[in-house]
Amino acid sequence: MTAVFLCTIGFIILLFSDLLQVWKKEISAKILAPPGYLMITGGMIILISSFSPVPRPPIIFATQIILAVLFALLLIYSVLVEIPLYSRKSESSKRKAIKSGTYSFVRHPGFLWFLLLHLLLISIYRNRWFTLNSLFMVLLDFILVFLEDRFFFPKIFPNYREYMKNVPFLIPNRIFMTKKKDASEDE
Repeated sequence: MTAVFLCTIGFIILLFSDLLQVWKKEISAKILAPPGYLMITGGMIILISSFSPVPRPPIIFATQIILAVLFALLLIYSVLVEIPLYSRKSESSKRKAIKSGTYSFVRHPGFLWFLLLHLLLISIYRNRWFTLNSLFMVLLDFILVFLEDRFFFPKIFPNYREYMKNVPFLIPNRIFMTKKKDASEDE
């Protein structure tokens, strides 16, 4: 239960961080977000360390671990590296939604990597309680990205509604991107 509690508090903190951005309190939002991410990470570490993986052939287990690490790294990259790396402000000092990199094939790639990571972990642990806790964490993330997508980001990013027309919400409709003229330009 500690893992779920920490993740729940972490996602609530991220929700408040988004609200602060809507209210133009960007510095407060930047201060609030890291503890949210740390609580989610801590909750996941507690969840993973509370259960034992189900034995299976070493090659299958190694493949699952490698894929889990890959999705964890993609999650870290999309959420913690790519956003600060490519964030821009327009001439009017308003922030713009990122339309390149992993954000060019889905609007919330972090959710996609989080989901795939949890599905792999579920297949590694094969435990009912682990699965329920893990799926609850994914549900919390889905609620956050849904609220961001529908209510917060259109108020934070002036180009978000156009971005929504060009890039799918969560399920990529193309993996290998062929650049569209309007979707590839970071205005």
